[in-house]
Amino acid sequence: MQEALVNGEILISVPDGFDVMDDSLMDELYEDHNHDRWGIIDRENHMVLTVFWHMPNGLLLKMVPTKTICKSTEERLSARLKDHDYKFEKHFRRLLCNIEGEGFRHSYSIRGYQYIAEIIVFKQGNVCYTVYAYSRTEMEPVNRPQLNDILESMKIKD
Repeated sequence: MQEALVNGEILISVPDGFDVMDDSLMDELYEDHNHDRWGIIDRENHMVLTVFWHMPNGLLLKMVPTKTICKSTEERLSARLKDHDYKFEKHFRRLLCNIEGEGFRHSYSIRGYQYIAEIIVFKQGNVCYTVYAYSRTEMEPVNRPQLNDILESMKIKD
Protein backbone atom coordinates (compact mmCIF):
# COMPACT_ATOMS: atom_id res chain seq x y z
CA MET A 1 0.00 0.00 0.00
CA GLN A 2 1.19 3.47 -0.89
CA GLU A 3 0.24 6.87 0.48
CA ALA A 4 -0.46 9.86 -1.77
CA LEU A 5 -0.61 13.57 -1.03
CA VAL A 6 -3.59 15.22 -2.73
CA ASN A 7 -3.59 18.96 -3.37
CA GLY A 8 -0.64 19.34 -1.00
CA GLU A 9 -2.80 18.77 2.09
CA ILE A 10 -4.71 15.48 2.11
CA LEU A 11 -2.97 12.17 2.73
CA ILE A 12 -4.77 9.17 1.30
CA SER A 13 -3.91 5.48 1.18
CA VAL A 14 -3.67 3.80 -2.23
CA PRO A 15 -4.31 0.06 -1.81
CA ASP A 16 -2.48 -2.57 -3.80
CA GLY A 17 -4.25 -3.16 -7.10
CA PHE A 18 -4.97 0.54 -7.65
CA ASP A 19 -3.08 2.76 -10.08
CA VAL A 20 -2.87 6.54 -9.80
CA MET A 21 -4.52 7.97 -12.92
CA ASP A 22 -2.68 10.50 -15.03
CA ASP A 23 -4.33 13.65 -16.39
CA SER A 24 -4.99 12.16 -19.82
CA LEU A 25 -6.90 9.19 -18.40
CA MET A 26 -8.97 11.45 -16.15
CA ASP A 27 -9.63 13.81 -19.09
CA GLU A 28 -10.95 10.79 -21.01
CA LEU A 29 -13.07 9.48 -18.12
CA TYR A 30 -14.60 12.85 -17.24
CA GLU A 31 -14.63 14.26 -20.78
CA ASP A 32 -13.00 17.52 -19.74
CA HIS A 33 -9.60 19.07 -18.99
CA ASN A 34 -9.97 19.96 -15.30
CA HIS A 35 -6.66 19.22 -13.61
CA ASP A 36 -7.71 20.19 -10.10
CA ARG A 37 -8.25 16.52 -9.28
CA TRP A 38 -6.45 13.34 -8.35
CA GLY A 39 -7.68 9.80 -8.81
CA ILE A 40 -7.04 6.08 -8.62
CA ILE A 41 -8.41 3.13 -10.55
CA ASP A 42 -8.64 -0.60 -9.92
CA ARG A 43 -9.11 -1.99 -13.42
CA GLU A 44 -9.56 -5.58 -12.27
CA ASN A 45 -12.40 -4.78 -9.86
CA HIS A 46 -13.82 -1.87 -11.89
CA MET A 47 -13.58 0.85 -9.27
CA VAL A 48 -12.57 4.51 -9.55
CA LEU A 49 -12.07 7.07 -6.79
CA THR A 50 -11.38 10.70 -7.62
CA VAL A 51 -10.86 13.76 -5.42
CA PHE A 52 -11.68 17.13 -6.98
CA TRP A 53 -10.87 20.42 -5.31
CA HIS A 54 -12.33 23.86 -5.87
CA MET A 55 -11.12 27.15 -4.43
CA PRO A 56 -14.09 29.50 -4.72
CA ASN A 57 -14.32 32.88 -3.07
CA GLY A 58 -13.42 32.28 0.60
CA LEU A 59 -16.33 34.30 1.97
CA LEU A 60 -18.80 32.53 -0.32
CA LEU A 61 -17.41 29.14 0.70
CA LYS A 62 -17.88 29.99 4.38
CA MET A 63 -21.45 31.19 3.80
CA VAL A 64 -22.73 28.25 1.71
CA PRO A 65 -23.40 25.11 3.76
CA THR A 66 -21.80 21.85 2.63
CA LYS A 67 -25.30 20.36 2.36
CA THR A 68 -26.24 23.01 -0.23
CA ILE A 69 -23.10 22.32 -2.27
CA CYS A 70 -23.85 18.59 -2.15
CA LYS A 71 -27.46 19.12 -3.30
CA SER A 72 -26.27 21.31 -6.18
CA THR A 73 -23.74 18.64 -7.18
CA GLU A 74 -26.49 16.00 -7.16
CA GLU A 75 -28.76 18.18 -9.32
CA ARG A 76 -26.02 18.79 -11.91
CA LEU A 77 -25.02 15.13 -11.99
CA SER A 78 -28.61 13.89 -12.33
CA ALA A 79 -29.13 16.25 -15.29
CA ARG A 80 -25.89 15.07 -16.92
CA LEU A 81 -26.83 11.40 -16.45
CA LYS A 82 -30.55 11.68 -17.22
CA ASP A 83 -30.12 9.59 -20.40
CA HIS A 84 -28.15 6.93 -18.48
CA ASP A 85 -30.86 5.55 -16.15
CA TYR A 86 -29.81 7.84 -13.29
CA LYS A 87 -31.45 6.84 -9.99
CA PHE A 88 -30.92 8.78 -6.79
CA GLU A 89 -30.75 6.49 -3.75
CA LYS A 90 -30.09 8.55 -0.63
CA HIS A 91 -28.30 11.41 1.11
CA PHE A 92 -25.88 10.65 3.95
CA ARG A 93 -23.18 12.17 6.14
CA ARG A 94 -19.67 10.81 6.48
CA LEU A 95 -16.48 11.92 8.21
CA LEU A 96 -13.55 12.49 5.88
CA CYS A 97 -10.30 13.87 7.27
CA ASN A 98 -12.17 14.22 10.59
CA ILE A 99 -14.51 16.70 8.87
CA GLU A 100 -18.21 16.01 8.46
CA GLY A 101 -19.05 15.67 4.78
CA GLU A 102 -22.39 15.55 3.00
CA GLY A 103 -22.90 12.86 0.41
CA PHE A 104 -25.34 11.08 -1.83
CA ARG A 105 -25.54 7.68 -3.47
CA HIS A 106 -26.91 6.97 -6.94
CA SER A 107 -26.82 4.43 -9.76
CA TYR A 108 -26.58 4.81 -13.53
CA SER A 109 -25.61 2.84 -16.61
CA ILE A 110 -23.05 3.54 -19.33
CA ARG A 111 -22.08 1.36 -22.27
CA GLY A 112 -24.26 -1.49 -21.01
CA TYR A 113 -22.78 -1.57 -17.48
CA GLN A 114 -24.58 -0.66 -14.26
CA TYR A 115 -22.64 1.49 -11.79
CA ILE A 116 -23.18 2.49 -8.19
CA ALA A 117 -21.60 5.75 -7.06
CA GLU A 118 -21.12 7.83 -3.95
CA ILE A 119 -20.20 11.48 -3.94
CA ILE A 120 -19.08 13.23 -0.73
CA VAL A 121 -18.47 16.97 -0.34
CA PHE A 122 -16.46 18.53 2.50
CA LYS A 123 -14.69 21.81 3.17
CA GLN A 124 -11.17 22.29 4.49
CA GLY A 125 -10.08 25.89 4.99
CA ASN A 126 -10.74 27.77 1.75
CA VAL A 127 -11.02 24.60 -0.35
CA CYS A 128 -14.09 22.57 -1.18
CA TYR A 129 -13.35 18.90 -1.88
CA THR A 130 -15.61 16.48 -3.72
CA VAL A 131 -14.87 12.76 -3.59
CA TYR A 132 -16.37 10.62 -6.35
CA ALA A 133 -16.32 6.82 -5.96
CA TYR A 134 -17.69 4.59 -8.72
CA SER A 135 -17.98 0.82 -8.91
CA ARG A 136 -19.67 -1.59 -11.25
CA THR A 137 -22.76 -2.68 -9.37
CA GLU A 138 -21.90 -6.39 -9.46
CA MET A 139 -18.47 -5.61 -7.96
CA GLU A 140 -19.71 -3.42 -5.10
CA PRO A 141 -19.67 -6.20 -2.47
CA VAL A 142 -15.95 -6.71 -3.27
CA ASN A 143 -15.19 -2.99 -3.58
CA ARG A 144 -17.13 -1.66 -0.55
CA PRO A 145 -14.54 -2.71 2.10
CA GLN A 146 -11.72 -1.15 0.06
CA LEU A 147 -13.70 2.04 -0.49
CA ASN A 148 -14.35 2.29 3.25
CA ASP A 149 -10.63 1.74 3.97
CA ILE A 150 -9.61 4.45 1.48
CA LEU A 151 -12.12 6.96 2.85
CA GLU A 152 -11.14 6.20 6.45
CA SER A 153 -7.46 6.66 5.55
CA MET A 154 -7.96 10.27 4.45
CA LYS A 155 -6.39 12.83 6.77
CA ILE A 156 -5.10 16.37 6.71
CA LYS A 157 -1.31 16.53 6.53
CA ASP A 158 0.24 17.84 9.73
